[in-house]
Amino acid sequence: MFRLRKEQLDRIAMKRFIDRVETTLLQHWFARRVFDQEKAAIPLRGMIEHGVTVAQSYGLQTEQELVMFVMHMIDINPEFHKQPHFQRLLQDRSLTFRERSDKILQEVTRADWEAAARIGDPHAYWLRVLPAADRERTRHGEH
Repeated sequence: MFRLRKEQLDRIAMKRFIDRVETTLLQHWFARRVFDQEKAAIPLRGMIEHGVTVAQSYGLQTEQELVMFVMHMIDINPEFHKQPHFQRLLQDRSLTFRERSDKILQEVTRADWEAAARIGDPHAYWLRVLPAADRERTRHGEH
């Protein structure tokens, strides 16, 4: 009898999650934006996978938490979480994600959001963290 180990099941579940997020972003979110992956040479899938890893480093686990974080990385700035106010709230593990989200909505000022948006060069960040092989596969339509 063929048996899958927990690690294999986790990888399958994560791949399916990434597939759903990628499809949703392409169909609904990016449909409202100009997003030219070919021109940018930055694979959306790679952005999502990397964003999930960063989100998990802050203890985020649910699909809602991961998607929200990834969307902020893509839409605001991939390093938005390094802005001091965001970082303090994201690192506060005594709070649930919902509490952290509420505090972000209540406490983070427009100036904080603007500062988060200006952290580094987003394009350069994605080129630095995503392997060239992934970018090349995207240019050729592979996953």
